[in-house]
Amino acid sequence: RKEMSKILWETHMNEQLRRYMTLTFHPYCGLKDPTSENELNTFQPFPMELYSPKTQINVRDTAIWTYFKDIYGRGKEGPMFIYILNMLSVQIKTPNQRSERLACIISESQGTGKSFLYMIFEMLLSKANVCWHDSLDTYITRFNGQNASKLIHFCDDLTSSSRLETRKLFPKCTCKWQKYEDKGEKIITLPEYSNIYVTS
Repeated sequence: RKEMSKILWETHMNEQLRRYMTLTFHPYCGLKDPTSENELNTFQPFPMELYSPKTQINVRDTAIWTYFKDIYGRGKEGPMFIYILNMLSVQIKTPNQRSERLACIISESQGTGKSFLYMIFEMLLSKANVCWHDSLDTYITRFNGQNASKLIHFCDDLTSSSRLETRKLFPKCTCKWQKYEDKGEKIITLPEYSNIYVTS
């Protein structure tokens, strides 16, 4: 039985470990990674890229369609309903482009289905590419390593956040690069492509 350190040392000496020169985050649509073979891209391709449908389904008969129509279109396939579908389409087709906007989903009532949008993002983009925050504390923090390499940051219920805290979201919407740090680890800087959604 060998120690892990010895196994790693031997594989390293035998040139069995793949080596990279740089670390980056570059989202893409499809299965072909556009980055160099010398770069380690931390982006996880969308799981639906490998899906082949076996049955034909009318999308208008699905619960997801009804959700978007009732929650965002107020029961109609109107402008807001179309806007939400276009927004999802753009997110999937061009994940390497940021909207540089702070998307706010606001409702006077509780339990109207605002947070369910996060689950849809998770289904479309995968858990690896989206991050849930039940408050701003986990998003705006020094040790933010868990927030790296994400396409969506979904911050739920900002009613308990102060004006000073919410102001910190603005530069995060437009920044091109972001520093990430885990406790006791070296700080890394990665390109930033995430879009921010908040509910209230």
